[in-house]
Amino acid sequence: MSKVLTGGFPNLDVRRRDVMAALNEFARNVERLRNRIAEVVSFNRVLYYSQNGEPSTTDVEDGQIAVWKDADAASTNPTHYIVYNDGGTIVTWASDNLVP
Repeated sequence: MSKVLTGGFPNLDVRRRDVMAALNEFARNVERLRNRIAEVVSFNRVLYYSQNGEPSTTDVEDGQIAVWKDADAASTNPTHYIVYNDGGTIVTWASDNLVP
């Protein structure tokens, strides 16, 4: 004789609701992040510089992004940089392209 289970499995329903709520929250966070990235990296505001010295705070406004080509880069130094003005501090990221 087999045993018949009565009732349902409410824990499974709760878990399904929790998972759906978490997925919906994740989707909202991804959308917020996408919008924030679009605000921060506005390609209409990216500047390009080709000059001997690193751009200064007078060249790049606070919060602005620029691409800088180091016109007099010495041998084995990077040729290009991404430049960001972080509240008056110029921050640079060097490219992998080096002067031979």
